[in-house]
Amino acid sequence: MASWGKRIVEQRERQILAPAAKHLRAGERIVRWARGRHPRGGREGFVYVTNERYIVAWTRGGKNFEQTVAWDDVQAWGVDATADGGPVLCVEDAARDIVLVQIAVPTTRAADNAARLLGEVARRAPENAASSGADGALGRFEKRHDVAVVKERRSLLRRVRRIVVTVLGVLLVVLALVTSWIPGPNGIPMALAGLALLATEYDWAKDLLDWAKERFNDARHRIKERRRARADVASESPPD
Repeated sequence: MASWGKRIVEQRERQILAPAAKHLRAGERIVRWARGRHPRGGREGFVYVTNERYIVAWTRGGKNFEQTVAWDDVQAWGVDATADGGPVLCVEDAARDIVLVQIAVPTTRAADNAARLLGEVARRAPENAASSGADGALGRFEKRHDVAVVKERRSLLRRVRRIVVTVLGVLLVVLALVTSWIPGPNGIPMALAGLALLATEYDWAKDLLDWAKERFNDARHRIKERRRARADVASESPPD
């Protein structure tokens, strides 16, 4: 049982690191990561600190893409530690392009990890980098080497919503397992619906849903390839 748990943790870690890992240069390694979202909404992804670069990989909310800044190219950076929902990190490169991300802190563990990530940014950014000037509507950012991060506080309405989502999501997954013996697609659509619901509140459900989608797309691609290969063989076969 312990080995299965370890394998699940390792698989989840690989999945989380994959958006950045496939683009790492020789000798580059990920030092710390955290979940992030754009403070204006619409995007979700991951923040990575490597020994060479600062990377934000947007993986949800439209087309997947990355924003990267080499540490030597950081001209300014700052943190808005007072933002609702978690600290907002702003990094500007030599071209004055701004990479803005809000670090998700739904739990105390996530808040501690966010503080460590911000500490890594402060340690690796050039000492002569300015404090980010992206104030105003984007927030007020300060170049800080120590940021006290606390977990996001949920209102009563959000706590009630979380309970309702949890109950409904688990119920759909359980029903999917119970009806798995029925001929046809079984409970797969119902299980995916339950996971999609749980993913609105739980990171582990997001990761599991992404993993399931990847496996589904891989299987669909393999089926198409087999059908294409059979069609090619059939077209090359001599007529009777």
